[in-house]
Amino acid sequence: GGFSIAAALGGARRVVSVDRAAPAIETARRTFVENDIAPDAHEFLAADMFAYLAETTQRFELVIVDPPSFAKAARDVPNALAAYRELHRLALNTVEKGGLLAAASCSSHVPETDFIATLVSAGERCRRRLRILEVFGQPADHPTLPAFPEGRYLKFVLLAVD
Repeated sequence: GGFSIAAALGGARRVVSVDRAAPAIETARRTFVENDIAPDAHEFLAADMFAYLAETTQRFELVIVDPPSFAKAARDVPNALAAYRELHRLALNTVEKGGLLAAASCSSHVPETDFIATLVSAGERCRRRLRILEVFGQPADHPTLPAFPEGRYLKFVLLAVD
């Protein structure tokens, strides 16, 4: 619930947290309480994100997608890229015009350029114009070695959705 609590502490009137793992949802709810944020004002769902995004009719100003690693090995990359494209397509369908999509990946085998390409593809499929506002990787307290590019596995892209 890290992104959820950050959104709530940042002033979001309503946060919808979706995670397939029920314990993660309970942790998110508990974190809200520990930060003096009434969890009843928000929504916590133990559900598959793909199914949730496909079925919801809600529209959001900001959608954050931060799935677990889709590519645990190099052989998983083609399926991982397909999963990212579909996740991003579904997420874009829930972003209000003028809203934001934040897409994260912790898959070390998926290069940043390929990850961004999944966003471009999803935008084209949805006929949504995307503008990259920021691209982030590891923070300074998480250094990587130049000779070990796989160590730069964290990717976070913030996009404006028109």
